[in-house]
Amino acid sequence: MRVLLLDQYRDVGGAQTVLLQVLGCLVSRGFEVAAAIPIGGGLEATIRERFGEGVELIAIPELALTPRHKSSRDAVRLAGYSAGLLRLAPSLRRFHYVYVHGPRLFPAFAGLSSLISARYVYHVHLEHSRLEKSIIRGLLWHPRTHAVIAPSEFVMRGLGSRANRGRLRLVENALSETMSALPFVDRWADAERLDLVAVGRLIPEKGQDVVLDLAANFGRHRFHLIGCADPARPEYAAALRRRATPNVVFHGQVGDVASTIHQIGAQVCLVPSRRDESFGLAAIEGMACSCLTVTSGRGGLGNIAERTGAWTARTAEEWRAAIERIEGSAPDEMAHAAREQHDRTLDCYGFERFARDVAEIFSSETAR
Repeated sequence: MRVLLLDQYRDVGGAQTVLLQVLGCLVSRGFEVAAAIPIGGGLEATIRERFGEGVELIAIPELALTPRHKSSRDAVRLAGYSAGLLRLAPSLRRFHYVYVHGPRLFPAFAGLSSLISARYVYHVHLEHSRLEKSIIRGLLWHPRTHAVIAPSEFVMRGLGSRANRGRLRLVENALSETMSALPFVDRWADAERLDLVAVGRLIPEKGQDVVLDLAANFGRHRFHLIGCADPARPEYAAALRRRATPNVVFHGQVGDVASTIHQIGAQVCLVPSRRDESFGLAAIEGMACSCLTVTSGRGGLGNIAERTGAWTARTAEEWRAAIERIEGSAPDEMAHAAREQHDRTLDCYGFERFARDVAEIFSSETAR
Protein backbone atom coordinates (compact mmCIF):
# COMPACT_ATOMS: atom_id res chain seq x y z
CA MET A 1 0.00 0.00 0.00
CA ARG A 2 1.22 3.51 -0.83
CA VAL A 3 0.47 6.34 1.60
CA LEU A 4 0.98 10.09 1.22
CA LEU A 5 1.26 12.02 4.49
CA LEU A 6 0.83 15.81 4.50
CA ASP A 7 1.61 18.41 7.16
CA GLN A 8 1.11 22.17 7.21
CA TYR A 9 4.23 23.23 9.17
CA ARG A 10 7.96 23.07 8.49
CA ASP A 11 9.08 22.79 12.13
CA VAL A 12 8.39 20.15 14.77
CA GLY A 13 5.77 20.80 17.45
CA GLY A 14 3.47 18.49 19.36
CA ALA A 15 1.30 17.67 16.34
CA GLN A 16 4.33 16.98 14.14
CA THR A 17 5.61 14.59 16.81
CA VAL A 18 2.43 12.58 16.23
CA LEU A 19 2.93 12.77 12.45
CA LEU A 20 6.43 11.32 12.88
CA GLN A 21 4.98 8.51 15.02
CA VAL A 22 2.42 7.70 12.31
CA LEU A 23 5.16 7.79 9.70
CA GLY A 24 7.31 5.40 11.72
CA CYS A 25 4.39 3.01 12.24
CA LEU A 26 3.67 2.81 8.52
CA VAL A 27 7.31 2.42 7.45
CA SER A 28 7.90 -0.34 10.01
CA ARG A 29 4.89 -2.24 8.68
CA GLY A 30 6.05 -2.16 5.08
CA PHE A 31 3.92 0.65 3.65
CA GLU A 32 5.45 2.70 0.84
CA VAL A 33 5.35 6.21 2.26
CA ALA A 34 5.86 9.74 0.94
CA ALA A 35 5.53 13.02 2.85
CA ALA A 36 4.36 16.34 1.42
CA ILE A 37 5.59 19.05 3.79
CA PRO A 38 7.08 22.56 3.76
CA ILE A 39 10.80 22.08 3.12
CA GLY A 40 13.65 23.75 4.98
CA GLY A 41 12.78 23.23 8.63
CA GLY A 42 13.07 20.82 11.48
CA LEU A 43 10.42 18.46 10.15
CA GLU A 44 12.30 17.80 6.93
CA ALA A 45 15.57 17.38 8.85
CA THR A 46 14.01 14.89 11.26
CA ILE A 47 12.43 12.81 8.49
CA ARG A 48 15.71 12.66 6.57
CA GLU A 49 17.65 11.75 9.72
CA ARG A 50 15.25 8.97 10.78
CA PHE A 51 14.20 7.51 7.43
CA GLY A 52 16.82 8.61 4.88
CA GLU A 53 15.87 7.78 1.32
CA GLY A 54 13.12 5.46 2.53
CA VAL A 55 10.58 8.32 2.54
CA GLU A 56 10.06 10.45 -0.54
CA LEU A 57 9.65 14.16 0.23
CA ILE A 58 7.37 16.44 -1.79
CA ALA A 59 7.62 20.20 -1.22
CA ILE A 60 4.49 22.20 -0.44
CA PRO A 61 4.31 25.81 0.79
CA GLU A 62 3.71 26.84 4.39
CA LEU A 63 0.80 29.20 5.04
CA ALA A 64 1.24 32.03 7.54
CA LEU A 65 -1.97 33.18 9.24
CA THR A 66 -2.71 35.58 12.08
CA PRO A 67 -2.26 33.87 15.46
CA ARG A 68 -5.49 32.98 17.28
CA HIS A 69 -8.16 35.37 15.95
CA LYS A 70 -8.39 35.11 12.16
CA SER A 71 -9.35 37.98 9.87
CA SER A 72 -10.98 38.26 6.45
CA ARG A 73 -7.48 38.55 5.00
CA ASP A 74 -6.67 35.17 6.49
CA ALA A 75 -9.72 33.70 4.75
CA VAL A 76 -8.47 35.08 1.44
CA ARG A 77 -4.97 33.69 2.10
CA LEU A 78 -6.41 30.28 2.93
CA ALA A 79 -8.49 30.26 -0.26
CA GLY A 80 -5.45 31.11 -2.37
CA TYR A 81 -3.33 28.54 -0.57
CA SER A 82 -5.96 25.84 -1.09
CA ALA A 83 -6.22 26.66 -4.80
CA GLY A 84 -2.45 26.37 -5.12
CA LEU A 85 -2.47 22.88 -3.64
CA LEU A 86 -4.61 21.64 -6.53
CA ARG A 87 -1.33 21.14 -8.39
CA LEU A 88 -0.86 18.01 -6.24
CA ALA A 89 -3.69 16.27 -8.08
CA PRO A 90 -1.45 14.27 -10.46
CA SER A 91 0.71 13.08 -7.54
CA LEU A 92 -2.29 11.83 -5.58
CA ARG A 93 -3.11 9.24 -8.24
CA ARG A 94 -0.12 7.17 -7.06
CA PHE A 95 -1.43 6.62 -3.54
CA HIS A 96 -4.00 4.34 -1.96
CA TYR A 97 -4.26 6.49 1.18
CA VAL A 98 -3.87 10.24 1.66
CA TYR A 99 -3.31 11.25 5.30
CA VAL A 100 -4.02 14.96 5.87
CA HIS A 101 -2.42 16.34 9.02
CA GLY A 102 -3.29 19.96 9.71
CA PRO A 103 -6.59 21.86 9.43
CA ARG A 104 -5.18 24.41 6.98
CA LEU A 105 -4.96 21.55 4.49
CA PHE A 106 -8.50 20.27 5.03
CA PRO A 107 -10.32 22.61 2.57
CA ALA A 108 -7.94 21.80 -0.28
CA PHE A 109 -8.25 18.06 0.21
CA ALA A 110 -11.99 18.20 0.60
CA GLY A 111 -11.92 19.44 -2.99
CA LEU A 112 -9.16 17.15 -4.21
CA SER A 113 -10.89 14.11 -2.75
CA SER A 114 -13.84 14.83 -5.05
CA LEU A 115 -11.50 14.66 -8.05
CA ILE A 116 -8.98 11.96 -7.19
CA SER A 117 -9.91 8.48 -6.02
CA ALA A 118 -8.12 7.43 -2.82
CA ARG A 119 -8.93 6.78 0.83
CA TYR A 120 -8.57 10.07 2.70
CA VAL A 121 -7.69 10.17 6.38
CA TYR A 122 -7.91 13.46 8.33
CA HIS A 123 -6.19 13.79 11.71
CA VAL A 124 -7.77 16.34 14.06
CA HIS A 125 -5.53 17.63 16.85
CA LEU A 126 -7.40 20.61 18.29
CA GLU A 127 -10.66 21.54 19.96
CA HIS A 128 -11.85 23.58 16.98
CA SER A 129 -14.30 26.45 16.69
CA ARG A 130 -17.94 25.81 15.85
CA LEU A 131 -17.36 26.70 12.17
CA GLU A 132 -14.31 24.46 11.92
CA LYS A 133 -16.21 21.58 13.52
CA SER A 134 -18.95 21.93 10.92
CA ILE A 135 -16.31 21.57 8.18
CA ILE A 136 -14.92 18.44 9.86
CA ARG A 137 -18.42 16.98 10.13
CA GLY A 138 -18.79 17.61 6.41
CA LEU A 139 -15.59 15.64 5.79
CA LEU A 140 -17.06 12.75 7.76
CA TRP A 141 -19.87 12.42 5.24
CA HIS A 142 -17.72 12.74 2.10
CA PRO A 143 -17.82 9.41 0.23
CA ARG A 144 -14.01 9.24 -0.10
CA THR A 145 -13.26 9.99 3.54
CA HIS A 146 -11.88 6.80 5.03
CA ALA A 147 -11.53 8.11 8.59
CA VAL A 148 -11.32 11.22 10.72
CA ILE A 149 -9.01 10.58 13.67
CA ALA A 150 -9.61 12.24 17.05
CA PRO A 151 -6.69 12.24 19.53
CA SER A 152 -8.77 12.11 22.71
CA GLU A 153 -12.25 11.45 24.07
CA PHE A 154 -12.52 15.20 24.73
CA VAL A 155 -12.07 16.09 21.04
CA MET A 156 -14.29 13.22 19.92
CA ARG A 157 -17.14 14.40 22.13
CA GLY A 158 -16.75 17.91 20.80
CA LEU A 159 -17.49 16.76 17.26
CA GLY A 160 -20.99 15.84 18.40
CA SER A 161 -23.23 12.80 18.58
CA ARG A 162 -24.59 13.38 15.07
CA ALA A 163 -21.18 12.82 13.47
CA ASN A 164 -20.71 9.77 11.28
CA ARG A 165 -19.37 7.42 13.95
CA GLY A 166 -18.41 4.85 11.38
CA ARG A 167 -15.65 7.13 10.18
CA LEU A 168 -14.87 9.08 13.33
CA ARG A 169 -12.12 7.07 15.02
CA LEU A 170 -10.46 7.51 18.40
CA VAL A 171 -6.68 7.06 18.29
CA GLU A 172 -5.37 8.57 21.49
CA ASN A 173 -1.95 10.17 21.29
CA ALA A 174 0.89 8.23 22.82
CA LEU A 175 4.45 8.28 24.01
CA SER A 176 7.28 7.73 21.59
CA GLU A 177 8.89 4.29 21.43
CA THR A 178 11.82 5.60 23.47
CA MET A 179 9.68 7.15 26.20
CA SER A 180 7.46 4.05 26.34
CA ALA A 181 10.51 2.07 27.46
CA LEU A 182 11.74 4.46 30.16
CA PRO A 183 12.14 2.82 33.58
CA PHE A 184 11.03 4.64 36.71
CA VAL A 185 13.78 6.68 38.37
CA ASP A 186 13.40 7.78 42.01
CA ARG A 187 14.73 11.35 42.24
CA TRP A 188 13.22 12.06 45.66
CA ALA A 189 15.74 10.41 47.93
CA ASP A 190 18.28 12.86 49.39
CA ALA A 191 16.94 15.76 47.28
CA GLU A 192 17.83 19.07 48.93
CA ARG A 193 15.25 21.01 46.93
CA LEU A 194 12.56 20.50 44.33
CA ASP A 195 13.29 20.89 40.63
CA LEU A 196 10.03 21.49 38.77
CA VAL A 197 9.70 21.55 34.97
CA ALA A 198 7.08 22.87 32.56
CA VAL A 199 7.40 21.80 28.92
CA GLY A 200 5.82 23.65 26.01
CA ARG A 201 6.09 26.59 23.65
CA LEU A 202 6.12 29.91 25.51
CA ILE A 203 2.62 31.18 24.74
CA PRO A 204 -0.10 32.58 27.03
CA GLU A 205 -2.35 29.53 26.54
CA LYS A 206 0.27 27.24 28.11
CA GLY A 207 0.18 29.22 31.36
CA GLN A 208 3.90 29.62 32.07
CA ASP A 209 3.02 32.74 34.08
CA VAL A 210 1.54 30.36 36.68
CA VAL A 211 4.98 28.77 37.00
CA LEU A 212 6.58 32.18 37.56
CA ASP A 213 4.05 32.96 40.29
CA LEU A 214 4.92 29.69 42.00
CA ALA A 215 8.63 30.40 41.68
CA ALA A 216 8.13 33.75 43.41
CA ASN A 217 6.31 32.04 46.28
CA PHE A 218 8.67 29.07 46.65
CA GLY A 219 12.09 30.64 46.37
CA ARG A 220 14.11 27.71 47.67
CA HIS A 221 13.06 25.48 44.76
CA ARG A 222 14.13 25.75 41.12
CA PHE A 223 11.63 26.05 38.25
CA HIS A 224 12.57 25.13 34.67
CA LEU A 225 10.80 26.23 31.48
CA ILE A 226 11.57 24.00 28.50
CA GLY A 227 10.33 25.39 25.19
CA CYS A 228 10.98 28.09 22.64
CA ALA A 229 9.32 31.46 22.16
CA ASP A 230 6.51 31.64 19.63
CA PRO A 231 7.88 33.50 16.57
CA ALA A 232 4.44 35.06 16.07
CA ARG A 233 4.24 36.29 19.68
CA PRO A 234 7.78 36.81 21.00
CA GLU A 235 6.61 39.51 23.40
CA TYR A 236 5.13 36.92 25.79
CA ALA A 237 8.44 35.07 26.20
CA ALA A 238 10.22 38.40 26.66
CA ALA A 239 7.75 39.42 29.37
CA LEU A 240 8.28 36.09 31.16
CA ARG A 241 12.03 36.63 31.20
CA ARG A 242 11.69 40.16 32.55
CA ARG A 243 9.55 39.15 35.52
CA ALA A 244 11.24 35.81 36.30
CA THR A 245 12.85 35.43 39.73
CA PRO A 246 16.43 34.07 39.99
CA ASN A 247 15.17 30.54 40.66
CA VAL A 248 13.63 30.27 37.15
CA VAL A 249 15.74 28.66 34.39
CA PHE A 250 14.88 29.08 30.70
CA HIS A 251 16.18 26.15 28.65
CA GLY A 252 14.70 27.08 25.26
CA GLN A 253 13.88 24.33 22.78
CA VAL A 254 15.65 21.06 23.46
CA GLY A 255 16.13 18.08 21.19
CA ASP A 256 15.53 15.41 23.82
CA VAL A 257 13.06 16.28 26.57
CA ALA A 258 13.64 13.06 28.52
CA SER A 259 17.40 13.56 28.66
CA THR A 260 16.97 17.18 29.72
CA ILE A 261 14.58 16.24 32.53
CA HIS A 262 17.04 13.56 33.65
CA GLN A 263 19.95 16.01 33.62
CA ILE A 264 17.93 18.52 35.63
CA GLY A 265 16.98 15.81 38.11
CA ALA A 266 13.39 17.04 38.10
CA GLN A 267 10.92 15.44 40.48
CA VAL A 268 7.81 17.40 39.41
CA CYS A 269 6.22 18.31 36.07
CA LEU A 270 3.76 21.21 35.88
CA VAL A 271 1.19 21.52 33.07
CA PRO A 272 -0.72 24.75 33.86
CA SER A 273 -2.54 25.13 30.51
CA ARG A 274 -5.16 27.88 30.42
CA ARG A 275 -6.92 26.48 27.34
CA ASP A 276 -8.86 23.26 26.88
CA GLU A 277 -6.09 20.99 25.65
CA SER A 278 -7.08 18.55 22.94
CA PHE A 279 -4.84 15.96 24.58
CA GLY A 280 -1.88 16.79 26.85
CA LEU A 281 1.37 15.31 25.51
CA ALA A 282 3.51 17.24 28.03
CA ALA A 283 1.64 15.56 30.89
CA ILE A 284 2.16 11.96 29.77
CA GLU A 285 5.78 12.68 28.85
CA GLY A 286 6.37 14.17 32.29
CA MET A 287 4.97 11.08 33.99
CA ALA A 288 6.92 8.75 31.69
CA CYS A 289 10.04 10.66 32.77
CA SER A 290 9.27 9.76 36.43
CA CYS A 291 7.99 13.21 37.41
CA LEU A 292 5.04 13.62 39.75
CA THR A 293 2.75 15.57 37.43
CA VAL A 294 0.23 18.29 38.24
CA THR A 295 -2.05 19.69 35.51
CA SER A 296 -4.81 22.24 35.15
CA GLY A 297 -7.20 19.46 34.13
CA ARG A 298 -8.42 21.49 31.16
CA GLY A 299 -9.91 19.57 28.21
CA GLY A 300 -8.10 16.32 27.47
CA LEU A 301 -5.88 16.81 30.52
CA GLY A 302 -8.90 15.81 32.59
CA ASN A 303 -9.15 12.45 30.80
CA ILE A 304 -5.43 11.87 31.36
CA ALA A 305 -5.72 12.69 35.06
CA GLU A 306 -8.59 10.21 35.50
CA ARG A 307 -6.59 7.41 33.92
CA THR A 308 -3.14 8.07 35.39
CA GLY A 309 -3.70 9.71 38.76
CA ALA A 310 -2.09 12.99 37.73
CA TRP A 311 -2.92 15.73 40.23
CA THR A 312 -5.16 18.61 39.22
CA ALA A 313 -4.93 22.29 40.23
CA ARG A 314 -7.15 24.94 38.68
CA THR A 315 -6.78 28.10 40.79
CA ALA A 316 -3.71 29.93 42.07
CA GLU A 317 -4.56 28.72 45.56
CA GLU A 318 -4.75 25.10 44.39
CA TRP A 319 -1.38 25.38 42.64
CA ARG A 320 0.24 26.70 45.81
CA ALA A 321 -1.49 24.00 47.86
CA ALA A 322 -0.10 21.31 45.53
CA ILE A 323 3.48 22.50 46.07
CA GLU A 324 2.89 22.79 49.82
CA ARG A 325 1.52 19.22 49.85
CA ILE A 326 4.66 17.99 48.11
CA GLU A 327 6.88 19.90 50.55
CA GLY A 328 5.01 18.46 53.53
CA SER A 329 5.08 14.83 52.35
CA ALA A 330 7.74 12.20 52.98
CA PRO A 331 10.07 11.57 49.99
CA ASP A 332 9.11 7.90 49.79
CA GLU A 333 5.42 8.84 49.68
CA MET A 334 6.03 11.19 46.73
CA ALA A 335 8.22 8.60 45.01
CA HIS A 336 5.40 6.07 45.33
CA ALA A 337 2.87 8.53 43.85
CA ALA A 338 5.22 9.35 40.96
CA ARG A 339 5.82 5.64 40.29
CA GLU A 340 2.07 4.97 40.15
CA GLN A 341 1.61 7.79 37.62
CA HIS A 342 4.56 6.47 35.60
CA ASP A 343 3.26 2.91 35.47
CA ARG A 344 -0.31 3.89 34.60
CA THR A 345 0.92 6.22 31.85
CA LEU A 346 2.98 3.51 30.19
CA ASP A 347 0.01 1.14 30.40
CA CYS A 348 -2.49 3.63 28.92
CA TYR A 349 -0.35 5.62 26.49
CA GLY A 350 2.40 3.28 25.37
CA PHE A 351 3.54 3.38 21.76
CA GLU A 352 2.53 -0.17 20.86
CA ARG A 353 -1.17 0.55 21.41
CA PHE A 354 -0.91 3.64 19.21
CA ALA A 355 0.92 1.68 16.51
CA ARG A 356 -1.77 -1.02 16.46
CA ASP A 357 -4.55 1.58 16.18
CA VAL A 358 -2.81 3.37 13.32
CA ALA A 359 -2.03 0.18 11.42
CA GLU A 360 -5.65 -0.97 11.73
CA ILE A 361 -6.95 2.22 10.13
CA PHE A 362 -4.54 2.06 7.20
CA SER A 363 -5.09 -1.67 6.66
CA SER A 364 -8.89 -1.72 6.65
CA GLU A 365 -10.82 -1.58 3.39
CA THR A 366 -13.53 0.64 4.83
CA ALA A 367 -13.99 2.52 8.06
CA ARG A 368 -16.11 0.69 10.57
